[in-house]
Amino acid sequence: MLKRHNAKNNQYYKSVLKCVRGGPKTFRATVEKEFLNVPEQVDVLIDMARDPNILGRAWMWWDVYL
Repeated sequence: MLKRHNAKNNQYYKSVLKCVRGGPKTFRATVEKEFLNVPEQVDVLIDMARDPNILGRAWMWWDVYL
């Protein structure tokens, strides 16, 4: 869906795409299909919920204790 968006030429497109796709060790980086079945969707959502990059962008005062 993001690939078909009109903002491909936007300067932030690559950053957003990188955030959405995740790092090399994330589950969602391995998914190549455009449409996922329900278990795959759940796995991607859990993966996104655990991603520090997304968490840091979503909550301004979020502080990770690792």
